[in-house]
Amino acid sequence: MTIRNTPARWGHVAQFLHWLIVALIIVQVILANIAEDLPLGPKKIGVYAWHKSFGITILGLAVIRLLWRWANPTPLLPTTLKPYERVLAGVTHFGLYLLLFAQPLTGWMMTSARGFPASWFGFTFSYPILFPRTRRSTTQ
Repeated sequence: MTIRNTPARWGHVAQFLHWLIVALIIVQVILANIAEDLPLGPKKIGVYAWHKSFGITILGLAVIRLLWRWANPTPLLPTTLKPYERVLAGVTHFGLYLLLFAQPLTGWMMTSARGFPASWFGFTFSYPILFPRTRRSTTQ
């Protein structure tokens, strides 16, 4: 097998990115479930910090994956597929890419809107705040 995609098969890089993102999504589900069951406190905040870091990692890998896809040929679908199956394959593939970007971006937006700090695996830099924290009015 080759590093790059061919018209007949996905290459090593595309496969590696695919399975790495799948593994990280599984980690995300596990971390979210763990955090949900914890009482409010430092441990819960720590698990959410890991969850945020993995989310931003998935977003970065999705960008790399999309760029790699644009730079390489996409393997052809089997000729045995019916026309509607080809359409469904394309719609499903697009939907999965949409989710790969939408999920981390919405988490990033929620973190920003709530004013929570966010760093990447504890490094001293923080990623940008997308929205300033909104204040709730106390009068109605």
